[in-house]
Amino acid sequence: MKGPIEWTEAVLKLGEVSYPGTIETIEFVRSNGTKVTLGGQSVPPFYNFLGLEKRNPHPPVVTYDVFDMGADMMLPKPIKVEYKGYLDNPVEWAKFAVDK
Repeated sequence: MKGPIEWTEAVLKLGEVSYPGTIETIEFVRSNGTKVTLGGQSVPPFYNFLGLEKRNPHPPVVTYDVFDMGADMMLPKPIKVEYKGYLDNPVEWAKFAVDK
């Protein structure tokens, strides 16, 4: 290409997305008195591009999984390597999740 390059605006139009259901809401009160609300979603997580009227009312909450099925369960190798000392003991695995 020779000469000046012009910027051409593009418009992304999403088709109408409809999700008929809503997840039930549960509120937890932590021991320090803070509240965590789960649920209330009416669209998939992180679909903030749908507009304010369609956003989920509560942000996603990060959780940590602890399994009680032992080291023989089907987990990805990096998880087995990282947590090999805790896979057979769910109590220690949970403590590790909280402390680390």
